Amino acid sequence: MRGSRALALAWLCLLRLPCAPPAWAAPGATRALRSEAGARDRRSGPARLRIPERFDPRRERFWQRPAPAAPLVVGSAALDTIQTPTGTRYRLLGGSAIYASAAAATASVSRPLLVAPVGNDFPDGHVEKLRTLGVDTRGLDRQPGPTFSWTGRYGANLKDRETVQTQLGVLESFRPRLPPGFRPKFVFLANMSPEQQSEALAQLPRGGAGAHVLVDTMNMWIRSHRPALERVLHRADLLLVNDEEARLLGGTDDLAAAARNVLALGPQMVIVKQGGQGATLHTRVGQKMRSFQVPAFPVRKVVDTTGAGDSYAGALTAYLARTDRFDVDNVRRGMIFASAVASSTVEDFSLDGLERLTREDLMKRFDQVAAEADRTQVSSARGVGPRRPRRPAARHPRPAAAAPQPQTAARPAQSQSLAPAR
Repeated sequence: MRGSRALALAWLCLLRLPCAPPAWAAPGATRALRSEAGARDRRSGPARLRIPERFDPRRERFWQRPAPAAPLVVGSAALDTIQTPTGTRYRLLGGSAIYASAAAATASVSRPLLVAPVGNDFPDGHVEKLRTLGVDTRGLDRQPGPTFSWTGRYGANLKDRETVQTQLGVLESFRPRLPPGFRPKFVFLANMSPEQQSEALAQLPRGGAGAHVLVDTMNMWIRSHRPALERVLHRADLLLVNDEEARLLGGTDDLAAAARNVLALGPQMVIVKQGGQGATLHTRVGQKMRSFQVPAFPVRKVVDTTGAGDSYAGALTAYLARTDRFDVDNVRRGMIFASAVASSTVEDFSLDGLERLTREDLMKRFDQVAAEADRTQVSSARGVGPRRPRRPAARHPRPAAAAPQPQTAARPAQSQSLAPAR
């Protein structure tokens, strides 16, 4: 090929036509083109994540850009009683949709529409707190009867949790009702029965075909409502589960194999949350699976972990809605944002940590998680999969100084366990 180009250039010169060397003939151009192609190839695997200015909450442009359509959050509202080693709190504002919508509204990232059932015992002060945070409460459905309530007891390490009491109340008969004319582009179906999730989807324009749908679930629904859950997952774009739920849904203890099996159920992506170890995004690329890890923000003092996963999902949904893009890179950026927001949830009870999170503090947390994510992804990329075959050195000689150095750093242990099974 190079010989043909050189011959063509020689004929142009013999004919006394303009024969300035074209771009492909410039010194080093071939090497530059190969490098550019290699960069494109590398982007398909674990690599350093670019964060353009308009997608970066550390930049003013991110906040100045008007948010597109508000996200929709559907799920439960609850009155929680939390027992921890430091004390007990009663009838706290809680529930999957409450935490998710509050996180989505943090620092005015978005103004989510909340759809959830509450009983006649739900305090007006809780509704006012949600409005103050920036949540659109038009979808709160007040019904006769008690509000869903949950009592949980945490162990000394705040990781072991025991459910003491659950009263479904109005949640048991909840049938989601969306405000007429509301057309969200991003929807989070928080933890509730798959039948309730399906009913919410059915009320979206064109059955949700024009929206990106994020879904959460739990062990109980996986065990007892699996056919209905699989119908929801077939229409979902992204599923969020913890590692235990991923193994149960995927049918294997191998976490990477479980994620691959979950992807086969329909969602384009699945995020496996692992608490203080962060979260891993698994996505389909043709017949293969790619995985990307995002660390958790290191919290100095954990007070209450209730609602952390819901806050994570709500913040992710808000980020995607504000940037108005759904692809692998933007979901990875959203996971960094979600980690920064959710870290404030565990620093206090109920929504108190989210209420105190300022934009400046959020930017600092985002910066720290982004830096650690870069370090993790670069390390994870080393030695993963077979190397691309090199061309013979005789055809494409390289200066000795440009020769790649051997990779000696070991991959972090947690990255090894999350690498796709071969």
